[in-house]
Amino acid sequence: MSFPDSNAVVISGMGGISPAGRDCAETRKNLYVPPPPPNRRYPVLNMPFRLLVVPVPKGRKKSDVLLSIALREALSDAGLTPGEERMRRAGICLGSSGDVQFNDLYFLDDFRKNTLVNESLLRNFTSGSITEKFAEELGIEGPVATISNACVSSADAVSLAAMWIQSGKCDIALAGGVDRISKMPLTGFHALGVTSDGSCKPFDRDRNGLNLGEGAGIVVLESVRSAAARKHKSPFFLAGFGAAGDAFHITAPHAEGRGLEQAIRMALSRAGIGPESVSFVNAHGTGTEANDLCEGTVLFRIFGEKLRYFSTKSITGHALGAAGILELIFTLIMLDEQRIPPSWNCSVPDPRLPAPPVMEVTPVRGSYAMSTSLAFGGCNTALIAGRCG
Repeated sequence: MSFPDSNAVVISGMGGISPAGRDCAETRKNLYVPPPPPNRRYPVLNMPFRLLVVPVPKGRKKSDVLLSIALREALSDAGLTPGEERMRRAGICLGSSGDVQFNDLYFLDDFRKNTLVNESLLRNFTSGSITEKFAEELGIEGPVATISNACVSSADAVSLAAMWIQSGKCDIALAGGVDRISKMPLTGFHALGVTSDGSCKPFDRDRNGLNLGEGAGIVVLESVRSAAARKHKSPFFLAGFGAAGDAFHITAPHAEGRGLEQAIRMALSRAGIGPESVSFVNAHGTGTEANDLCEGTVLFRIFGEKLRYFSTKSITGHALGAAGILELIFTLIMLDEQRIPPSWNCSVPDPRLPAPPVMEVTPVRGSYAMSTSLAFGGCNTALIAGRCG
């Protein structure tokens, strides 16, 4: 397997669970067929969303279960076993948004009711507890970090873990994230007036908001030297990454996409490629007017007439802090398939977009693809995935 250079970051394995599929094999099939409508509707608010139904053992959180599923698949795909010596020296970096930001609310609510300290809730009090818990379970003694940066959280986790690999902090790093449906984001997004009363339609003229979703995803990042030493072959690598802030508004993106453009150009520079080398862009594409127009404008400004872009949120809903990692995994699958799906549910592209999104399943040729993530606070992250051969 020939990577661009000896400092490349190999993606040795991946695993994910989302409304697109219970694992990567199921996801691979579902990306290319029209999605069903959201499977749940929030009472009173009449707001549809996409819920994952999984058994949750007593004493565990749903996010723990989702993350365990993704981790198990990713480690198996990478040919790694928890507890082995390589894992002891590994690192782990997870991103999550609402799922870790409100741990204190659960603790305080329980304390007010019972006036006793619940040990389980106390252990989960800090935002970093979820990563520390899995590091302990997997026997990881290398760098451990949790990123909670709204909807770019897991994309930023991948970037940080890649820097660990490139700087020599560790040879293997687990990177990704998780978020689950809860009342706080459901009511919060509804209060902002950005949720759809039906299926979301990213980039469509008649869009009327987003659907919320949930899920978890993990990629195993590894140095070229480490992968070669254990004779593990994977065609995928993280070619580049970039992040930048708009410094503009707490919820709205900059009208001209100042931070997003900077993040994309940073990722291209790190990858050592030009826009013409990117075969497609898996866009953030929430189905809100502000996001769709900003993102479509920036992508056209950078990639021009050859731009091919789409959103997968019509399949998954918006998985918040887990969106970035899930969409990176989808991008890797599409690179492997050498074909991309349309922006499902988009039947009439918004005429204000400088270029329409992909409207049908389309073959592609190329070694590079990009996934973009945007978030409240003006946060923007771009990841470029590569495939050898």
